[in-house]
Amino acid sequence: MVGNVARILILNLFTAIAMTPELAHARWASPEQAPLHIVRNEQTISVAQNGTWSLRGFLELKVNSESGRTLVAPFRMPDREDLDETHIISAEITEGTTTRVIPNTQFKSRQIERKSTRPFASQKSIEIDFGNAALGANLRIEYEVFNSRNRIGDLFSMAFVWGQEYPELKSNISVESYTPLTFDISKAATRLLEFKEGRSKDGSRLRWEFGLKAPIYRRLEGELGGLSTTELIPRVQISNQKNWSSIAAPLSATFEKQLKAPLPPELQKIATESSVGRLEDRINSALEKTRGLISRRSDWSPDENSLGVTSLQEIVKRRSADPKEFAMVTVAILRAMGIPAHPALAWREPQTERLIIEEKPNAPGLQIFNHVLVRWGAERPRYFDPSLSVSFADGYLTSVGGSWALPLITNSSELEYLPLNDPAPSTVKIQQQLEPRSDLSTSIQGTVTITGPLAAELKQLYYTAGSSRTEPYLRQLFGIGLQATSQPVVRVTNADTAGARMEISFSSFQEAAIRPAGQVRYVTFPVPGLLSSPLFATPDRVSDVGLIRNLSVDIDTIIRGAPVSDEAPSSCLSLNRFATIVRETIATPQSAIIKDNIRFKTGRITPTEMNSESFKKELVSYTSCLGRTSVTFGPRPNYHDPKWGLGETPQRILSKAPTNLSLSEIRTLSELGPSRLSQAVQSKIWLGLRSVLRQTTKDPAPNHRILLEYAKSLLQLGQLEDGSYLPEHVAEAAKIFTDIAKPLEKNAELHRLHFLLLFATERYKEAFIAIKNATTLEPAQLQDQVYLGMLYDKLGKIVLAETTLETAIATNGPITWKARAYQTLAGIKLAQKNVAQFEKLVEQAIRLEPQNPWLKYNYAQQLFQLKNWDKTISQCKSALAITPLPLAENLLAKALISKALGFYYAGSPEGGSPTTNPKNLEQAERLALEAIRYSPRDGTAYRIVGHAAFEKALSGDYISLIAAQNYLSKASDILGNDSWTQERLFYANQALHSGKNLQSLWKARVPAGK
Repeated sequence: MVGNVARILILNLFTAIAMTPELAHARWASPEQAPLHIVRNEQTISVAQNGTWSLRGFLELKVNSESGRTLVAPFRMPDREDLDETHIISAEITEGTTTRVIPNTQFKSRQIERKSTRPFASQKSIEIDFGNAALGANLRIEYEVFNSRNRIGDLFSMAFVWGQEYPELKSNISVESYTPLTFDISKAATRLLEFKEGRSKDGSRLRWEFGLKAPIYRRLEGELGGLSTTELIPRVQISNQKNWSSIAAPLSATFEKQLKAPLPPELQKIATESSVGRLEDRINSALEKTRGLISRRSDWSPDENSLGVTSLQEIVKRRSADPKEFAMVTVAILRAMGIPAHPALAWREPQTERLIIEEKPNAPGLQIFNHVLVRWGAERPRYFDPSLSVSFADGYLTSVGGSWALPLITNSSELEYLPLNDPAPSTVKIQQQLEPRSDLSTSIQGTVTITGPLAAELKQLYYTAGSSRTEPYLRQLFGIGLQATSQPVVRVTNADTAGARMEISFSSFQEAAIRPAGQVRYVTFPVPGLLSSPLFATPDRVSDVGLIRNLSVDIDTIIRGAPVSDEAPSSCLSLNRFATIVRETIATPQSAIIKDNIRFKTGRITPTEMNSESFKKELVSYTSCLGRTSVTFGPRPNYHDPKWGLGETPQRILSKAPTNLSLSEIRTLSELGPSRLSQAVQSKIWLGLRSVLRQTTKDPAPNHRILLEYAKSLLQLGQLEDGSYLPEHVAEAAKIFTDIAKPLEKNAELHRLHFLLLFATERYKEAFIAIKNATTLEPAQLQDQVYLGMLYDKLGKIVLAETTLETAIATNGPITWKARAYQTLAGIKLAQKNVAQFEKLVEQAIRLEPQNPWLKYNYAQQLFQLKNWDKTISQCKSALAITPLPLAENLLAKALISKALGFYYAGSPEGGSPTTNPKNLEQAERLALEAIRYSPRDGTAYRIVGHAAFEKALSGDYISLIAAQNYLSKASDILGNDSWTQERLFYANQALHSGKNLQSLWKARVPAGK
């Protein structure tokens, strides 16, 4: 913490001039290996009684390498804008026996581009033109710095850190002062530095000298990248103040003056609207609303070191605030909500610059602060950073972990430590469904749900780095698609700014995952987990260890489509230091459920331990276990291919490996129809085309028709259930289109591809021209009529859309496209709320393609929105009779539960009192039990069947009592804080454990709220 501060001070900036990325993490074993070797670095600071200071320094460098020559041509010295003046007294260069003095006219002050994320990074520099310095040249610079600006009162504070980017043979710092100074010296400093105390030459001032006893190199082997602690780096902080009240008292008064003023109406409205719900949720709600009202400006800059704040009224008027003002506004709103809160100074680290100082600093100084947090709560004070993109009041994020905070509380000046290991736990729940295919491939879909600080950190990364960087990182972090044939799809599904919870969905496809052996099939599939510590796309950070310490991971893998006849040997090692993994496989009539319960140990995992060989071996064992999970299946009777109605030729093609497919065979698969193909067929087309393309790349003349087919398959593979397309697939197809547009300009299929690209990106007017070009080259194509109808619909030309689609329906052509015309026209009728006509048209489409499960599933989706539960159930079951379809199973479960709720809450609104009528409860129970078959993790279904069993148990049925306890327990686990369920679960448990009559226990209870 303090070490990073020292980097930004003018004193130590002269030892880290012109840093380049290649030098950011040095690994030099000796000074001669460094591009620039610091031979001499002496600084003398003179402190006045009013806290102002001046500095005189000498810097000598030796050029050791070509990169060192680049650094000194020209040589840049920072010129801080908040200082009165930085003055170069002299500069000279010695090459061999010749010494050349650099004239003052070659000292140039200029603005430089600000690349650093650090708040005090210089925006100006003084360039010294040493010319083309030779290898071995010595540079000598003498400079002066003057500062007459006070920060707060008479405060003087400086921090010094040795052993940073360059090795140093000699580095001496002297401080002279008229009054005694306070020192905060790290433990490492007492071993590695030598001290001298005396007086200045004229005897008028006290003098302290600090020097290195031996060279200090920043070694990184054996430790996390770029990290240092007080055990490795000596640090000294000096101040003319004796305690923190000199800083805290005036700042507390400054903030409290504004906080005691009447709250502006806009802020009072936020406080009123955020006063309902769980305490943390109320705070997060207030943060969300405040961000909608007031925008946040960048961190404070040097000209704001007084930490002055303006009034709440002024902040609301200008609708913007810097971090300290935004924290003050947040505190004011929380106080209006009755929540004790105060602003607090802290140091927020850029993610790439972690230097953790865990010792409590004794010497007061603003140099250890660069940010303002919010401290809330009375009994157990907690902190959060209101200026971040996500709202997370359950605990601060790792950007401030390891810091010391100074709460601005009247009559208080005590520092509080923000530990690296936040006590708030994080949980990761991973659920995946594996579906074996008849073509020996597997399709995997699943979700990852993260709660706690880890969710907040990942969301912060999502907002700062964007989805293009975050989603690939999530794949790596959770080990998603380890054995996928093509790149797995990972998408953040709840991208709101509430940091307490994050959800992602993923899907992958694995070819040749099934190995037949007689009547037995061996299925190898990946199990996602947590494959590495969360590093948030940056070098490792000490604070990330805290996220592992209080982290639990639960994994459920459900294999659909075949009963289990035997289980292949499969087990994970118990990791001594990292985690304990317990695996359990349960056979059910429909599937196998493999549950991995991974519990990270609560003992702290230190950076040293994380880099030990034994730990790395254990981690390899863990990841290997997740990547090589096998289950043995027996034969499944009447197994249908995931693509409905395939003839003998497509079936034969699908049995071949993609690398053996010819272009004509690929076209046969591509022409199966425009309805959404199964992932197995899509991937077969795509992989086959990729193989053909690779075989033809040796030919200097590219096969443009193959590229056209490849681009079309990319769009097919990238189409989602809602009709939209994956952006990366559209971008790649568009790139291919650009390459083949000229050679194939007379090809109608090229213009249809162009239409699909424009349609996918909502450029409908341009898409109209593209499809017209296609119809000019190939008139009277049914698919073009359907495309035109879709386009007119998007352009709002409903009459033209209906006319065009009716013409398409009457035109001869492929049945698949005729069904698509009926379906599109039905969608228009549904938008017009003409339900009868909508149902009639969809059913005509289904009559044309009775073996198309996706038609029936899409119809069921629309019926579900219309709350027609019976027809939804019928269409889902009809689709599932054709092929296993997890989406249809999920929708079927929802429809069954929705219908069940109609009986369950008969006579009262949903969420009111459930029925106790035996007939209604029996019907609700029957539907809910059926729903559990298709969705075994639905808490509402378990609540219904648990209630039904509970009512039977009240009549003395012991079997029902056992069932009630089981179902209600599952409902409680899934639904969480559901007091209605938990109350009945409590008495069911009590009856089972005590042997007492449930009815007597239930009658004697005290109902909630009484």
